[in-house]
Amino acid sequence: DLDLGESRYSQVRIMVDGTHYLKGMAVYSDNMPDGVDVVFNTNKSKDKPMTEVLKKIKDDPDNPFGSLIKDADQGGQYWYDAKTGKRLDGTEKNPDKKLGLINKRADQGDWTEWANALPSQFLGKQSKAMAKKQLDLAKADKLAEFDEYCNLTNPTIKKHLLEKFADNCDSAAVHLKAAALPGQKYHVIIPINTLKDNEIYAPGYENGTKLALIRYPHGGTFEIPILTVNNKNKLGKSIIGSDSIDAVGINHKIADQLSGADFDGDTVMCIPTHDAGGKVKISSKPKLKELEGFDPKVNYGGTKVTGPDGREYYTRNGHEYPIMKNTQKQMGVISNLITDMTLGGATDSELARAVKHSMVVIDAEKHKLDFKASEIDNNIAALKKKYQQHVDENGNVRYGGASTILSRAKGEYSVDKRQGSYKVNIPGSKDYDPTKPDGAKLWKKADDLYYPDRTYDKKTGIMSIRTADGKKITFDVKDKEAYEKYSPVKVTDRETGAVTYTNKDGSISYKVKTRTQKSTKMAETDDAYTLVSQSRHPMELLYADYANSMKHLGNQARLEIARTGKIPYSADAKKKYQAEVSSLDEKLTNALKNTPRERQALRLANAEVKSKIAENPDMKPADIKKASQQAVSKYRAEVGSVSRRDRNIEITDKEWEAIQAGAVSETTLKKILNNTDIDKLRERATPRLTTTVSQAQENRIKALSASNYTLAEIAQKTGLSTTTISKYLKGVK
Repeated sequence: DLDLGESRYSQVRIMVDGTHYLKGMAVYSDNMPDGVDVVFNTNKSKDKPMTEVLKKIKDDPDNPFGSLIKDADQGGQYWYDAKTGKRLDGTEKNPDKKLGLINKRADQGDWTEWANALPSQFLGKQSKAMAKKQLDLAKADKLAEFDEYCNLTNPTIKKHLLEKFADNCDSAAVHLKAAALPGQKYHVIIPINTLKDNEIYAPGYENGTKLALIRYPHGGTFEIPILTVNNKNKLGKSIIGSDSIDAVGINHKIADQLSGADFDGDTVMCIPTHDAGGKVKISSKPKLKELEGFDPKVNYGGTKVTGPDGREYYTRNGHEYPIMKNTQKQMGVISNLITDMTLGGATDSELARAVKHSMVVIDAEKHKLDFKASEIDNNIAALKKKYQQHVDENGNVRYGGASTILSRAKGEYSVDKRQGSYKVNIPGSKDYDPTKPDGAKLWKKADDLYYPDRTYDKKTGIMSIRTADGKKITFDVKDKEAYEKYSPVKVTDRETGAVTYTNKDGSISYKVKTRTQKSTKMAETDDAYTLVSQSRHPMELLYADYANSMKHLGNQARLEIARTGKIPYSADAKKKYQAEVSSLDEKLTNALKNTPRERQALRLANAEVKSKIAENPDMKPADIKKASQQAVSKYRAEVGSVSRRDRNIEITDKEWEAIQAGAVSETTLKKILNNTDIDKLRERATPRLTTTVSQAQENRIKALSASNYTLAEIAQKTGLSTTTISKYLKGVK
């Protein structure tokens, strides 16, 4: 009943008495008392009752753990024979069949899927030289990729890949992620408390290797321990094994330094550092003294009180305080402040104040902490005034809110509601906008962009409308005379296109509102320098240059698409490759058959999630996302739909030959490409088997070398031989 299958470790949830559950990393152990099946390690006091130590299940029968459990076919749950203990496939009719107690959220090997890029949150706190190297490498990677796509001979495939590439460049400008450092990987952490404070058990690295550990979010370099790999640790070998690809072991003291990490599936980014040549040097310093012994729950926890009227609330020092409701938003606020303070050269003492407050904020909602008192005690307002001064669009000086490009790039920005797909800003076209860069996206405003400022009460049938001068008119929609007199009419100026609303005879002008949609500040600016602070920190300028280069490259890709023609269709090629064409047609038909089923699954899932939100209006975005993913998975199984990954068209070598010969029409090929795996398509289209190196590839090789990649690592990334790479690095062509 407690079986991890083939795994040594898994992130699990285990129900207890139908009311609570255990959560954490489950590992096998031979060191347990007789008769004990589970030992649960926690930082909670032994004096606490079990109901306070364990997590209470959610009031949601579809998701009692409030977490996404892997599907049964992915090993998330399993059935077994209660008499023999033998695993069953779940479809067998067996009176002794029982569901296993293990519910897996993630399994051994799953953590290798994390993206290996360098977030600005880390790199922005390192040296300018390191940031420049990694951003230059990211640019070189993109330029080499663009160069390869531009040289493709099949125009349909070329346009398809360039379109994806352009969107990826736009995203890169917003997220500001640099290229990874050599050997950088994400790992899940498992407690190995026999390790010393300067050691790590990491079977993926050689003994003696120095590893810098980074967890997100982190407040500064004082939360980056640098540890030495010790793979001789016996406990590490027994729990994690010697062949693990995605787990490392550390002791609890190091976890505390990692911005309070726990062992419930938390991950760390590991970067080999201080190598023999001393090239990769990660900035790190000891944990700030002001943070030692600081416990947000102890310092800002309160007492639960039930008033005479039955209302429950919390008090601290005899005063009632508000409970946080928007953790995600408040964490964004304090994280942005820490980022801006770091760029502004804040002192350790100032950073300690901000980090303390961030520790309170992250636990405030869950543990009912007095976050307002923390904000006052740590004088967060003064830090905002000192490090987050900026000028708004009206020229007024403001304090607080993101103020540097690193914190502002992903900031929310409202734009007029858009409709349909974008057009490309091409010189000479009828839609050309000279104020926008060539190749930029041009969006059409929605037809229903403008609307009168009105509200309607379904229960009473009363409509309320605001007039242009601020007055309010109310009427019963069932009153025909009133409806005829006050119902708003859209009026569009023929010359200017301006939209207004009046009543039928035009005697009353109504207030007009505009529908908007969310975007980001970086996505909506044509020049990243508009997001740089007045201080113009050198690190900001590096990131502004990088973002502008990504924006420019995305625009260039869209212009290249516009210049690319169509593939010449060949009837002779179709005749020659008739079997391959028929096979591709059949695969496409099967893929498209799934479309109505997928629509039905999404419709049912959306209805279920909408119902859950109505029952629980305070649902957090993260919980809504989990509920949505779970509902989609459930209804896909119910209606027989399959995920995109499982319905992707697999193109054989011979079918690819037919496509390249022009045996498939452009219309059909577009549909095939939209239903195939983009990574596999990219591999086929850009095999990189030649020893001829373009200028963009040469620049990429040099950037990789400057970023301390070895010849073997560069060869693996580029598909070239180490001999060819060595030749170009030496300047011999």
